[in-house]
Amino acid sequence: MAERDWSLRVQKLCNEVKTKLYRHSLHLVASEACEKIPRHIKDFARNVHSFFKNSSKRIAQYQEFQEFCDAKIHKILRPALFTHPDRSDQTGQLDKNDPRLKSVDYIYKAMHDPQTKIYLIILEWILPKIVGVNELFQSDKTIIKILYDKMVYAYKDLLSIYIDQTYMLRKNVSEIDPDPKNKNSNTPFLPIGNMYLGVKILRELSRPEIASRTNMVKDIRERCRDFIATTCMELKKRFGFSENSPLAKMSCLGFTTTTSSSPTRPSTLLPLITSLPQIINPDDFQTYQLIYDQWRKLPMMKLPDHLKNTEPDKFWAELSLSRDIDNTN
Repeated sequence: MAERDWSLRVQKLCNEVKTKLYRHSLHLVASEACEKIPRHIKDFARNVHSFFKNSSKRIAQYQEFQEFCDAKIHKILRPALFTHPDRSDQTGQLDKNDPRLKSVDYIYKAMHDPQTKIYLIILEWILPKIVGVNELFQSDKTIIKILYDKMVYAYKDLLSIYIDQTYMLRKNVSEIDPDPKNKNSNTPFLPIGNMYLGVKILRELSRPEIASRTNMVKDIRERCRDFIATTCMELKKRFGFSENSPLAKMSCLGFTTTTSSSPTRPSTLLPLITSLPQIINPDDFQTYQLIYDQWRKLPMMKLPDHLKNTEPDKFWAELSLSRDIDNTN
């Protein structure tokens, strides 16, 4: 019965983590990073939104224009990423009496500023990387088994933009300092000019009329690095990326690892169990031993094939109903 009880507790744990991750959001990470984007870019995004939202006629004309151009229909969304809950005085909506909201001149000038296009391309390239992780957090599926690996992959993808890749690949991800402004850091950060910023951005920066403005190009590259570095620092602050964390150890809870006879399969679940005392009382050595014995027997059990692609919570729920190899519960 102890094994069955433990299986049910693992199922409950999977559901609890799924619920917590659904409530969690990377909105604050993106908002903090967007603080590195020039203020006039944020104002431009808000002004465009305000210009359309206050007029049904303009919205209709905008849709008509998209249909005429045979373009995919887009909505003008509120630029929520630029609003940080702790800095509403700096990044909140513009005052309704601001004359810029009553005229298209400001929008027109911003659209003809080459920096506006460049920064919008930067956001178009970077934000989907963050949004992709956020979608993982908000998944309605149980992702406890893959969460750590997915987060590490996304984190490394961002780090590789401004950190030497050889160094990054040979170091434990939790040991890498992502702050390029830390003078005591041993991390080999790439020179500003060697950062990879995506094809569209590099193409824009190589245009003669842009490349000739060296100070502007340098400022854009520095802000790009600060944007990405801030994203990485915020991710590390919230996630940690320690290989000793419970989430890192939960990758063994899936069907493949659980039933594998490979030497790489964990010989015991003790490290995971001891890091989660809410599942088993740390002083309950008898249950520890029963779980250890059951874990060793799992590769020898014949489990239904339909469990191979089952999510961890459902897998452990059904496993709790199975009989042991010696025909005991």
